[in-house]
Amino acid sequence: MKVIRFRPDFAAAWMNLGIVLAALRQFNESKNCYEKSLSYRRNCPDCFYNLGLLYLEQKMYPRAMEAWTETLRLDKKHRRAWINTIRILDDMGKQEKALREGEKAKKILPDDATIRLNIANILGKLERFEKAEAEFKRAAELGPTNPTIFTNLGVLYHRWHKLEKAKEMYAKALEINPNAQSAKNNMKKLENLIRKQKFKGL
Repeated sequence: MKVIRFRPDFAAAWMNLGIVLAALRQFNESKNCYEKSLSYRRNCPDCFYNLGLLYLEQKMYPRAMEAWTETLRLDKKHRRAWINTIRILDDMGKQEKALREGEKAKKILPDDATIRLNIANILGKLERFEKAEAEFKRAAELGPTNPTIFTNLGVLYHRWHKLEKAKEMYAKALEINPNAQSAKNNMKKLENLIRKQKFKGL
């Protein structure tokens, strides 16, 4: 980047170069750029966030968490840091901690549909169906054009053996996006299941 040659202390330019290098999978070089950026502007939440993404890409989950904790210390409304924190804890099998972080996130960003969607997905995995349903419904109110919300609510109803409600949610997802592949696949599975149940009942 030419700008770095003329202004070597330009923190944003170092961060942007780090993002480019990360996309090229030049991880060590990217990390060096982020650290250089932070040496000039220590209190940059976005730089810590991007550093966390770099660690995530390398499956260095504790390091990613540390970076996002620092992001949130500097900017408690950094929604992407909250979302990734919740997801990574879930991926690490730390569902209860993920839910605790989700509750913190909800208090700070109560109108964020994606945060609520992630909380609902975890509650669904834990078979806390009523609480999951409430979170999905609130997410749907906040993000009424997001087919993923309705697809995942359909999955919840499917697992909860509320098959007609599941069908309704998959249909809603496909109404929003007729090409939503997950909703299509789940609808097909559900219709096969309903046919089998009707056949057994004959």
